[in-house]
Amino acid sequence: GNSVADVAGNPITTQAFNHWMFVAAKGNAAQTGGSAPVIVPNDPPSFANCISQARKQLGSQVSKQSDSQLRTECKTLFTSLSSQVMDFLIRAYWYQADAAKHNVKVSSAQVQKQFDQEKNAQFPTPSQFQAFLNQSGYTLQDLMFRTRVQVIYQKLISKETKPITDAAIAAYYASHKSQFGTPETRSMRIVLTKRSEEH
Repeated sequence: GNSVADVAGNPITTQAFNHWMFVAAKGNAAQTGGSAPVIVPNDPPSFANCISQARKQLGSQVSKQSDSQLRTECKTLFTSLSSQVMDFLIRAYWYQADAAKHNVKVSSAQVQKQFDQEKNAQFPTPSQFQAFLNQSGYTLQDLMFRTRVQVIYQKLISKETKPITDAAIAAYYASHKSQFGTPETRSMRIVLTKRSEEH
């Protein structure tokens, strides 16, 4: 349908995936000093749009490369970026679902407070923050979403306050030994002879 995955009953829409692929691609391009064009490889397996985009934006740099070569490069970029994006989105959706399951609530005011603290620490002036948005491809809503997920995660972790004792670790190990390696084995070869001295 119109989603790329389902996490705990919540679909990750194609629109959300494509948006975060653009953010990831823009961040990837920015690592070269901001001079590299943003190529978003989100049309597997043919990557026709990615190839067209590369030819348009890179021009003479790829003029001697065949479509097959560019398709391979698009596929490599897609694999790298999509794994980052899916890891982030799956974790984000899972944390939210887990928070709902455990009745962990996060208010908009809490998210705003955390966001303001981080923004002011990293970007003392509005112009610096705006420059970051322009360079990164993030929107304000994206950053608020990331902050919400971070606050939820922190609250989920803080609920797990029960100390883990050595006895509990030993008991868990004893009941899950098959998951921790394999039992000791010994290789043997038996030679049968007719008389006892033939060995």
